[in-house]
Amino acid sequence: MAAKSIPSKSPKKKPRKPSASKKTAGKATSRQTRVLLAALFLCAFLLISLVLLSRLRESLPPTSPPPMASGQGAPAEFKAPPDSDAVERSSLERVVAEYVQANPPGWQVQTGVGEQGELQLSVAAPAPEPQWHDGLRQALAGAAPLDPPVLEQPAAEEILLWWQGSLLARIVFAPTLIPPSPAQPTPVVKAPRPAAKPIPRPSLHGAPKVAIVMDDLGMDMATARALLAIDLPVTFAILPWNERATQVAELAHQAGREVLIHMPMEPQGYPATKPGPEALLTSLNDGELRRRFAGYLARVPHAVGGNNHMGSRFTEDREKMQVVIGEMQGAGLFFLDSVTSGSSVGFEVAREMGVPAARRDRFLDNVQDTAKIAAELRKLARQAARQGYAIGICHPYPQTLAALRQEADTFAREGVEVVPVSKLLLR
Repeated sequence: MAAKSIPSKSPKKKPRKPSASKKTAGKATSRQTRVLLAALFLCAFLLISLVLLSRLRESLPPTSPPPMASGQGAPAEFKAPPDSDAVERSSLERVVAEYVQANPPGWQVQTGVGEQGELQLSVAAPAPEPQWHDGLRQALAGAAPLDPPVLEQPAAEEILLWWQGSLLARIVFAPTLIPPSPAQPTPVVKAPRPAAKPIPRPSLHGAPKVAIVMDDLGMDMATARALLAIDLPVTFAILPWNERATQVAELAHQAGREVLIHMPMEPQGYPATKPGPEALLTSLNDGELRRRFAGYLARVPHAVGGNNHMGSRFTEDREKMQVVIGEMQGAGLFFLDSVTSGSSVGFEVAREMGVPAARRDRFLDNVQDTAKIAAELRKLARQAARQGYAIGICHPYPQTLAALRQEADTFAREGVEVVPVSKLLLR
């Protein structure tokens, strides 16, 4: 048999794979497309955001105030507050001018401004007596009990008043300073004012005597110990509501020093000027005044007397002072008038009620400078030598303690004895 021929099969063709270069080109094109789309999306987003922000800003009110018209002042809330020192200076200048024009009335006074901006008062009169200067000091102490101006007299016919390191006022006396005014109708003659009652003085024997009273004690024990270390029998006047009032009173009593209650009383500047907690005020009824005074007695043991802290308004009120002096009388205390007001009736009321009393002669440390306080201590000694005694009041400043140490021997050299204030009472 003939063999069958088997047809030959043609081999199948395999699919061709894309080359590597074509693959790379395709991937690059796809990446570029995606980057382009992202950039277009970002640009659209930013454009829409800017449009929205612009419309939002237009809808909001303006943040800056409109410009002020020419000549328009600053808004009230931006105005600077008034200068308290300038206000107080103006008040003190008014006190000086009123005192000069009213004591005595009828003086011809010309007012102006000096080279340093001070109040200038030219008085067509001879230089006044020393009592006139004391009255001026008292008027100023009543107006500014915490920081009264300091009086300086470089010449008999000139007075300078210094306050907070600057010249407050200059007063010049001379009959020819002011030209005579045109003739005026003859004024109606008024009855003269009654002369001021002379201040009675205690009867003392032996050497002239000085008492030094240290006010405002009781804040701390260190100051009290420093004062006890000075070889002078300084009287302790303790503010009853100071933190260490009772302890300082006990310490002073144990050391043999005299203790006073430094009674806080209402000043002329109240309530702007505060005399401290539980102060005696003219608005209080008699029962409340007595309750507060009883608190003073409890806080300051061993007290033998009392003097006023501030009180330029309260000590002018006769009825209120009668209540307080009555309480002092019941407690067996004497009264020392600190004379923070020239119109104080404290000493007078105490005398009328039979309570032993005294008056302050000098404030020693109105200026907190050791040399000036030392000079005031020497003046106190000379004043005692002239009138037989003198009472000075000071405060627990470091400069005051330093001056007391420095001048401790001055009184002995001047022949003046330093004593507790109870030795100088009018009984």
